Amino acid sequence: MWGRTGTVLSPVPLKRDTTLTRQIRNSFSLHEELLDLAGFCEKHQLKCPADPRKFILRPASHQETGLFYSQVEPERDVEEATVGHLRIDFASGRLHHSWWPHNDDRFNTPEFKAVFQEFVDELRVRGPLQSETAMHRWCYGYPEGEIGQDHVGFVAETENYRFCLRCTTDRSDHCYLYCYDLNQQKLAMDAQASREGMTMEGMS
Repeated sequence: MWGRTGTVLSPVPLKRDTTLTRQIRNSFSLHEELLDLAGFCEKHQLKCPADPRKFILRPASHQETGLFYSQVEPERDVEEATVGHLRIDFASGRLHHSWWPHNDDRFNTPEFKAVFQEFVDELRVRGPLQSETAMHRWCYGYPEGEIGQDHVGFVAETENYRFCLRCTTDRSDHCYLYCYDLNQQKLAMDAQASREGMTMEGMS
């Protein structure tokens, strides 16, 4: 209980700008209040800093587990409008990756490439892809996103795309990022519904 590590939020400066560190002894005590940054700012009537992230990751649900793995049936890949997936590892302390196209790479458009690059860049700056240690920290911090043994899933969505990041705490395993085109997915669903409607009409 004496080895705690955390962040101190204060409505007033705790040290001068020229001071690198400051010893804090008997100045405060820990309590059981659970307060996030927004709640802290509201309590102390401070302006809450804007979230610098453009892409917000959330833990995956068990119903979404299939989105973090390659589909066995080609038809499912078409229905899900899978653009492709990225295989990632941190060998020798550096991020290595390789791209695997899906659906004959026809959804891998210039628009997707631009959004995808921006997404990965942000995860490398302030997300699970900063380092292997950062990825493990995200996994242990969101146990509700567990999608398998040693695997934790995170989902981020834009207007047109869904990104599903499968992280792992197993150093011998890879991390995977699956990408889906939501517009193409809707077109596939509409086409399927139209075919089913024609079939029903023919039966009647």
